[in-house]
Amino acid sequence: MDICSNNETIQDFEEKLNCFEFLKDYDELDLLNIFRFKNSVRNEHLLHIKTTTRHHYKGRSSSNSENYIICYFEIKESLGHVMIRPETFEDKINEFFSKAEIDFDSNPKFSNKYYMLSNNEVQTETNISTNFLSIIEEYDNLHIEINNNKSITTSLITMNIEEAERMADFCRKASVVA
Repeated sequence: MDICSNNETIQDFEEKLNCFEFLKDYDELDLLNIFRFKNSVRNEHLLHIKTTTRHHYKGRSSSNSENYIICYFEIKESLGHVMIRPETFEDKINEFFSKAEIDFDSNPKFSNKYYMLSNNEVQTETNISTNFLSIIEEYDNLHIEINNNKSITTSLITMNIEEAERMADFCRKASVVA
């Protein structure tokens, strides 16, 4: 991987991540490491996070901690608040009765593979790059949240070297065209 240590402090980066709903689902989220891509054009980073979820059942408590890799980069144009995740069979059935997601005629593979919601459909459709959608469709199981021009991506796969390389590859490709 072509990455280097980052000069930004973890505290500075935690403030950037506060705007993402996806990261608010955990009882605890610790940003452990930040890796900035060399020659970064769009502020591309890989983040190593540790999440903790607490469970309470019949007076007993337990917790579950996982380590994940998150790809962070900035996008040229503001897209609004966008959520992208793998599309499920249930989504396809629900879409038959009530259209909620954004589909793209220009990227049918993306539209078939991923479920996209936006708080501003017109802004998203106007500003999103078809090349960006093409890069996303090359990868399986991505969970992407875009908040205006900031993007985070993970696959919710517990951290390992292959997943770190896959996220780095996605980050490099997507940030160039986003």
